Amino acid sequence: MKKRDIKRTVVITMLLLCMAVVPVLAYFTANAKAGGELSLTFGTVTELKEEVEDFVKSVKIANTGDEQSEPVWVRVRAYSGSTYPLEIEGEGWTAESDGWYYYESPIAPGEETKVLRVAVTGIPEADAEDHEYAQINVAVVYETVAVMYAADGSYLDANWTRPLDTGTVEP
Repeated sequence: MKKRDIKRTVVITMLLLCMAVVPVLAYFTANAKAGGELSLTFGTVTELKEEVEDFVKSVKIANTGDEQSEPVWVRVRAYSGSTYPLEIEGEGWTAESDGWYYYESPIAPGEETKVLRVAVTGIPEADAEDHEYAQINVAVVYETVAVMYAADGSYLDANWTRPLDTGTVEP
C-alpha cells in the first residue's frame, strides 16, 4: 500500500513539475536568437528637410529608404496663424483646392523633391526689424503613399484615401 502511495505521489509531483516547466520552455524557445541576421525594411522611410531664412521656409521631402524601399507620392500642407498669410510655390509642385501641394512625380529611394518655398508675407517693416523667428510659427505637414502600378508598369494616380495596413486584425 505504501509503494502505491509513493508511486502516486511521484507521478503527481512529476505532472505538476511538467505543467510548470512547459511555459518556461515555451518562453525560452520563442525568444531564442538564431545565428546570423537579416535586416528587413517595413515600408519606406521619408524625411522632411527644412531651412529657414528671412521668413522663408524651404522644404524638401527625401525618400531615405534603401534599395528595397518603394517609390512614394508626396503631398505637403503648410499652416500658420491668420495674422500673416503664406505664399507657397515651387517648381514641380501643384496646388489643389483641398489645400495640399502635390509633387509631380514619385520619389524613388535615395531621391528628394525639389524645393517648396513657404514664405510668410504681409509683415510690416517695423515688425521685421525687431522680429524674432519664434514669434511666427509655420508648421509643415507632409504625407506619402506608396506608388501603385498598372498592368503595363505605368504609375497609377496616388490613392490618398487608402487606409494604412498595420498588419493587425481587429476582433
